[in-house]
Amino acid sequence: MRYDSFEQSVILTIDENLRKPSNFFIKEDKSIVTDIDKLISKKIKVLCKHFFDDFSFISEEEITKNNRALYTIVIDPIDGTENFANNIPIFGFSLAIYFNESHEYSLLYFPKLNLKLSSLDEKTISTKQKSRIVALSSSMTLQEIITESKNYEEYRITGCATYNIFSVITKSFKNYYNPRACSWDILAGINLAIQFNCKVLIDGEKYYGKYLQEDKRYSLSISNWVPYNWKWRITTWTSSEFFLYNSEQLF
Repeated sequence: MRYDSFEQSVILTIDENLRKPSNFFIKEDKSIVTDIDKLISKKIKVLCKHFFDDFSFISEEEITKNNRALYTIVIDPIDGTENFANNIPIFGFSLAIYFNESHEYSLLYFPKLNLKLSSLDEKTISTKQKSRIVALSSSMTLQEIITESKNYEEYRITGCATYNIFSVITKSFKNYYNPRACSWDILAGINLAIQFNCKVLIDGEKYYGKYLQEDKRYSLSISNWVPYNWKWRITTWTSSEFFLYNSEQLF
């Protein structure tokens, strides 16, 4: 499977549907969902049928299991829905693909920030940035935040797990802690994190790419470290072209 054309089709599908008007609704767990969450989930599922013969489809908005399928596709159509519904640009799309229970491809895409990171990207940007900022999950209780924040010099709560993971990978954040993450919130991001040499712990154990079940919550801790002379690349998407941002060699 070649993922370059698939990736571009996914991003175009998201961009086209984000422009449509949207209403939001309160779910049983008191979180919100918008018409666009459901629409993007539906559109991506239809798109996947053009690239994959058979697959299980796991989304925050719907779960369709196929026990005969070799592929499992896990998406979060809009991570950071509360931000999206209130015109805050920190929200993202995530997608992870497993083949025979082995990770094969992941994508994080932030439409309003023009940022994209995927398994196709290579390590080609050097950085010496050393952030002291720790990201905490907005799902934490006030007491958990008070207790946990005492351990750090600086912390942020962005309301978007995919953005937090992306920011750890790119070293804007030092680490990210989420005590009760859903698989669709983190699966794509943590596989990219280990690809880009971050340290990922799931329920206190080092993570190596194992599939996470959709009916469980997981404790996630992710931190970055960069070996000497190590480089990475992020890709931005604007209009109909990809533009690579290249920095000078700093080492």
